[in-house]
Amino acid sequence: MDADSPRLPTTVRVSLSAAERAVGADESDIWQHEADEIVDGKYRLVRPLGRGGMAEVWLAVHVTLKTELAIKFLSVSLTGDPTRSRTVLERFRFEAQISARLGARTRHIVAVHDAGVHDDIPYLVMEYIRGRTLFAEVREKGPIDPRRFADMLDQIADALTVAHDMGIVHRDLKPSNVMLLDDPGAELTVKVADFGIAKALHGDLGLDRPRETEADVMLGSPNYMSPEQLSSPLAVDARADVWALGVLAYEVLTDWPPFQGNTIAELIVAVSTRDFEPATEVRRSLPRGLDGWFSRALAKEPARRFTSIREMVRAYRDALAAPPPAPAKTSPARRPAALVAVAVACLGTLAGAT
Repeated sequence: MDADSPRLPTTVRVSLSAAERAVGADESDIWQHEADEIVDGKYRLVRPLGRGGMAEVWLAVHVTLKTELAIKFLSVSLTGDPTRSRTVLERFRFEAQISARLGARTRHIVAVHDAGVHDDIPYLVMEYIRGRTLFAEVREKGPIDPRRFADMLDQIADALTVAHDMGIVHRDLKPSNVMLLDDPGAELTVKVADFGIAKALHGDLGLDRPRETEADVMLGSPNYMSPEQLSSPLAVDARADVWALGVLAYEVLTDWPPFQGNTIAELIVAVSTRDFEPATEVRRSLPRGLDGWFSRALAKEPARRFTSIREMVRAYRDALAAPPPAPAKTSPARRPAALVAVAVACLGTLAGAT
């Protein structure tokens, strides 16, 4: 492992103060930590930024350097079951290490700078992104212009290519894990976040690789999971990220999901067996060349998809540049006949009305 890779403990003990704050409290109001709390003597918590099922994230300021950072704390609710606690901690530690490694190789991945334990709760320190998610962008402003998305796609592809070249599959790519930086007057900057369930394809990365996911455990966000990822997490390789990026592109360009279901079971059936509606039928202003692009990105069989993220991006720009298909030709001999027939019918109607 690199000397500068963040290190976390191999076991978790829940502090009494953190546990007491979580017991008997309204989950919508309670946070594991408090504003102005000092973490490891280095970071002062400012305000909560958000939370999910596995962690809560706070805006913080480095006490000495006065720089803004984001601190992600593992949720205390995950530490009750020792087996589950060990699995979650392994993934949290791997996320810290792989994000630090990848963030040093590309500016398009949210970098991790530090990790440790505070009040017996593991945490990792990330760069603070002053901006919004791609999900929020579409929700607030509607579908993305396809040419603007090309610039986003280039940067998402840079992040995923760096990860794939290292033998890392993200496995949870979706609009809420893509960050858009707010910087008025500057070019758009995009960063990929949350490698919390990333999969290592090789064992020689020099990182604390988490144990393999059991074959019957679904790991990921079902709406963005490929057919093979839904059937078994053990079958996943980089082509699962190609699929997820295809779903993401479809959603942000049309503001509509390619596959739907009222239950997880229905969604799995749709993803695994059903065709999606051509994107240009959902949003008719999209370039027609994108229909073929989506057919490859969302091919059910991994072998029929783009072989790499690089190829996928090149094909997207080619699809934008492709000329629209020529309009269908109508036979000159038949068109006047049709018009005559319509005219005769109209005259008949008028005659009957007089």
